[in-house]
Amino acid sequence: MRRAAAAGLALLLAAGGQASAQEGMPLASPEELGSPAEVTAPDATLPSPVANDKIDQRIERGMEAAGEEGGPPPDYAYGAFQRGYFLSAFALALEQAKKGNAASATLVGELLARGLGVKQDLGEAAGWYQIAADEGDREALYALGRMYLEGVGVKQDLAKAADLFTKAGGAGHAVALRELAYMLLQGQGRPRNPMLAAAYLRNAARLGDSDAEFALAGLYAEGVGVVKNESEAARWFAEAARAGHSNAQVEYGIMLFNGRGVAKDEAVAARWFREAASAGNPAAQIRLARLLADGRGVAADPAEA
Repeated sequence: MRRAAAAGLALLLAAGGQASAQEGMPLASPEELGSPAEVTAPDATLPSPVANDKIDQRIERGMEAAGEEGGPPPDYAYGAFQRGYFLSAFALALEQAKKGNAASATLVGELLARGLGVKQDLGEAAGWYQIAADEGDREALYALGRMYLEGVGVKQDLAKAADLFTKAGGAGHAVALRELAYMLLQGQGRPRNPMLAAAYLRNAARLGDSDAEFALAGLYAEGVGVVKNESEAARWFAEAARAGHSNAQVEYGIMLFNGRGVAKDEAVAARWFREAASAGNPAAQIRLARLLADGRGVAADPAEA
């Protein structure tokens, strides 16, 4: 079981420094933050859309109809972004961002950060994310937190990254909660605090983040930040497995095969190994091959093994 637990913890440590609400426990309250550094609006100018980069007229008609029926205001910029019309998306989002629309400022930052429709400019992207983050936009808070975590477009500042993830997580951003948990497990930007990390992972897991479910299972399996509980480990591995997380499918299969934290069932274990194997998981492929060779949980099939 320690092998399964180690897998969950390895994910935490690996993902902690790299790169959504439903019913459940209330989110942990974010800590009060100091005033963010003042950022001047980047001096971006509207590009001239090219002839073959127009917003689909069907999208426009549908969005206008939605507005007439009392729905939310149409978001042409995001509609263009979803269709891959990045130049038009940038022009439309920039126009609204300059009027103080936080979501549009976030989209401008995203397009600049990824170089979609415009030349990539990470520093300018950070500026737009900051503007939106100051308005409480959780996507901007998360994106800017990633930039400070990795030192991309801004000078690396782990404490500021943790602050931004805390605010985004408090607004219900599951991935920000998970990232903050990773930082707390490693003592990055904040003092190491496995118990608080487990609480943040639990919140993220209850928001449906499968990586958080997998990581939380690892904590329960190992007894890190929580009381060791194989039943809870199995429960969260199962949740992540059902969401298509192939590593969780392997770990849950192992628990089923050995009857740890859940009733022993070699046939169901084999099905999970097969599902993970079909997704290209090498550990699952090896385990499935052994079961096929030995006829455990499946009919023996040396040829397939």
